[in-house]
Amino acid sequence: MLQEFSGSKPLPNDVDKMSEDSLRQQINNCLQGKSYVLVLDDIWDSKAWKVVRPALPRNNSGKVIFTTCNETVDASPLHDGFLMYKLDLLPYDVARDLFCSIAFKEQNPQGHSPSWLDVFVDDMVRKCEGLPLALVTLGGFMSSSDTNPSRWIRVLDTLSYQLDTNPKLKEIKSIFLRSYNHLPPHLKCCLLYCAMFPVGSEIPRDELIRLWVAEGFVIGERQMTLEEVANTYFNELIKCNILQGVFKEETWEIQHCRMHELIHDATVHMLEKEQLGGVITRTEDIGSQVNRWLAFHGEQLKGPPNLKDWNIRSLHLFVKQHRIPILDVLFGSSLRLLRVLNLRDLEISSLPKDFGDLIHLRYLALGKLLFSSLPSSVGKLHNLQTLYLGQDYPMPLPKEITSARLLRHLLSKTPFEMPSGVGNLSHLQTLDCVEFKDVDVLKELEKLTQIRKLHIHNVKGSEDYGAELSSCIAKMKRLHELKIVCGLKERLKLSSSLSSTPSFLDTMHIDGIMDRLPGWLASLSCLRVMSLSHCKLQEDPLKFLSKLHSLVKLTICDASSAREMEFGDDRETFSSLEYLELSEMYTLEELGGMQEGLMKKLRKLCIKDCQALRKLPDGIQHLNLQELILEQMPEEFIKRYGEGGADHQIVKKIHTRKFSSLIHPFEQELPQKSRPGLIRD
Repeated sequence: MLQEFSGSKPLPNDVDKMSEDSLRQQINNCLQGKSYVLVLDDIWDSKAWKVVRPALPRNNSGKVIFTTCNETVDASPLHDGFLMYKLDLLPYDVARDLFCSIAFKEQNPQGHSPSWLDVFVDDMVRKCEGLPLALVTLGGFMSSSDTNPSRWIRVLDTLSYQLDTNPKLKEIKSIFLRSYNHLPPHLKCCLLYCAMFPVGSEIPRDELIRLWVAEGFVIGERQMTLEEVANTYFNELIKCNILQGVFKEETWEIQHCRMHELIHDATVHMLEKEQLGGVITRTEDIGSQVNRWLAFHGEQLKGPPNLKDWNIRSLHLFVKQHRIPILDVLFGSSLRLLRVLNLRDLEISSLPKDFGDLIHLRYLALGKLLFSSLPSSVGKLHNLQTLYLGQDYPMPLPKEITSARLLRHLLSKTPFEMPSGVGNLSHLQTLDCVEFKDVDVLKELEKLTQIRKLHIHNVKGSEDYGAELSSCIAKMKRLHELKIVCGLKERLKLSSSLSSTPSFLDTMHIDGIMDRLPGWLASLSCLRVMSLSHCKLQEDPLKFLSKLHSLVKLTICDASSAREMEFGDDRETFSSLEYLELSEMYTLEELGGMQEGLMKKLRKLCIKDCQALRKLPDGIQHLNLQELILEQMPEEFIKRYGEGGADHQIVKKIHTRKFSSLIHPFEQELPQKSRPGLIRD
């Protein structure tokens, strides 16, 4: 660094023997009164900047540029003028042009691909997923006078192998290796485990976290659950840009992740190199190699795989196949040592009676069940932490399930009836799609003080049921997500006040008829996402909820019979709201005005199937809206705000506009720039 800044000037004779402090002083003297640019490339933590910073003059005559893949590198505490610029991945058209300009520069100056190679070029560009270095490297690898389709097919079919062995493609692999080598051991395991999922798939964050916990990757920390610690691991891998976060509008947060296809290939090779696991696409490819983790990917398997004598701890089947007799090979073999069994994509016709002999099982995901109940032997799974059921119809759980005392997460695709004794499951954190037909069984929920997520369906409309449910909610101090779905024609009767409100409640959904919103809702200071559906309220829910200052997403669907709804005039009205949706509000005629300065953060407004609504609220032009969606609205309403309409000027500045009437759609949409580092679903 001193040599670069010194230019042609000779360095001191004893420069090799100087201490770090002396070198810093030399650099400082050299830069005094000068303008300079210092580029620190591929920085993975702030340590390098802490070493260099004291050597630079404090006269602000220079600029320092970092390049890093790790968003956790933060120089702001060390430099007041710190700014961060995030580079987006290239859009497909730009990526294709870049690839072709390199791959076909020998054929023509414009770099156009021959028409007979277009389909192969498209496949190769998609594999690069907008990553510039991958496009340049792969384009250079394919640049030759050989435009024979067979060569392109061969490279596409063997790209995973080529990345691992071909020196011309080593730069792509080096991206992954640099990132991988900087990770601590526990994050390396978490990352490699992501290769169990099919390439290109969106991996649910919560599912991944539960798998990491079941595998024992998570190091416990005081005052945090293992799942909370695992969530920090997930966020670290996103910030390192090794995993891509997928933003979900339903939850208004990153709830899934995916892995770049080329990084997925490199991860699979690393997985096999470390002899930790393997990915099989054909049953005939199974060899004698011993792996702890095994995943099957593909369309079909030719019969059940022969897993005899395999020392497997985790088995994942991501295959589109019906009724594969996989469970028949799980018994009488070494697979009794399984910790993880993931069959959520399969149809399962039956479970063996001795299913409970898989006593080491911690994670069990069953796909579409073609039978009426689980065997009672499920109660022998004393180490089970997660149980997922993918059946298409309601199913009662056997009473023996309450013997699985370590159960932390119980989830289902459709409602399941909980038996008595649920209060014994004191470690439960998730009850998803549960049904309580008996108030006495519902009362046992009060014992489940660790519950974070509760989705309760077919709620009864009796006074005692509503009072008991309210009492249970009051005792769930750690409740983070609550969903209440009433039974058909039932009227929800929650208590108007609670002895104690769940202060950490982040997400709440209510679906069902109710006379009024309970007063305690207004005190949920951490509530971030709220939806009301089919509530048939007589009151104005907007006015009631407007004081929830943490609310970022609000969805109101067929929730009120009010003719007028008001946003309020308080400066704190919906101060954090970013997304608002009103739909199926058939009696709504008028929305109160939006005064200038209110709802400064609102970015997206959706109004759908509100047939009586006369116009958009006054003052909408004062908002910083980026997207306006008007769907299934009267044609006169749409014409009013469309091109040439009487009030088109009010919405003209909004970046994205999508309008559709009951007769035909009318869209005005500009390309929308995605958030850096994220994929929008």
